[in-house]
Amino acid sequence: MKIAAPVQPVPPASKIPGYPPAVTFTDVTLTPYVDSQRCKGSGKCRARQAWSIRAGAMTEPAAVKQAA
Repeated sequence: MKIAAPVQPVPPASKIPGYPPAVTFTDVTLTPYVDSQRCKGSGKCRARQAWSIRAGAMTEPAAVKQAA
């Protein structure tokens, strides 16, 4: 995930020790492209479709409301 921001974002503190923190990404953009690095000229092209994933910001997730 690449985040387009003027400064490197800092993730929130983890609520469960030993596990990475939960985060929410905003303004997510998926861009497909063809990865042709595997085509060598040996007659066999092993190109594949790949994805570029970008986000505008990383924030702490909003509290989930639970039904009573």
